Amino acid sequence: LAALAPGRAAVAVLIPPLRAAIRDLPPPDAPQRTLLTCCVRLSPEKEPHRFVALVEAAAATGAFAGLGIRPALVGAGRDPYAASLRARLLDAWPGALVIPDFLDPPALAARVLDRTLLNVHPSLEDAFGMTVVEAGARGAPTALHGVCGGGEGVAGAPPRSSIGAAALLRPGAGEAFAVDLSASPAAAAAAIASLLSDRARLASAGAAAAARVRAHDERAHGAELGRLLEACVGSGV
Repeated sequence: LAALAPGRAAVAVLIPPLRAAIRDLPPPDAPQRTLLTCCVRLSPEKEPHRFVALVEAAAATGAFAGLGIRPALVGAGRDPYAASLRARLLDAWPGALVIPDFLDPPALAARVLDRTLLNVHPSLEDAFGMTVVEAGARGAPTALHGVCGGGEGVAGAPPRSSIGAAALLRPGAGEAFAVDLSASPAAAAAAIASLLSDRARLASAGAAAAARVRAHDERAHGAELGRLLEACVGSGV
């Protein structure tokens, strides 16, 4: 966008809000969080195969042994790609939760997000990733793809991510986790296992995510949009 009008104006990014249908649900009632969730559309551009591959690796290596988790693959998709992922997950982890249907907000919260210990957003690049935000609103933090120039926090450099939702739920602020999901499935599984083993860290990130997301509701989004429009009008753009 900047290249289309060089020197004329900066490009502003308006982050999508948390929808009221999720925000207005009753808060989770001391949920038992056992799910390691992937909640995206089961299509190649969302790359859910990365989640299935890391669960397969964990099953083969025992990376998740003793952690008390249950993988969950939640997402619509009826083509052979989606069917193969569901079959692979159940073959690797017979007790996995597989939900192939669209869920309305109350069902999504009750059946999935309120029971999620850690959400995994499998894409290496994504314009946004609204389920990252909706999981955060229910107190479930997300592991999303990111690289950390030598490690998180090294030399004060925050993790970098190509997932749009990371602009709202920031790994560097403890509201999400940056994990190299481009690594081998075994390495990705080991990184996820490390997060799962620290329940206090997950709870802290979930609480931080919920606070951050709930402050960015439709009213806050509208106010920011208004400020951007006023700036445009004032500058004559």
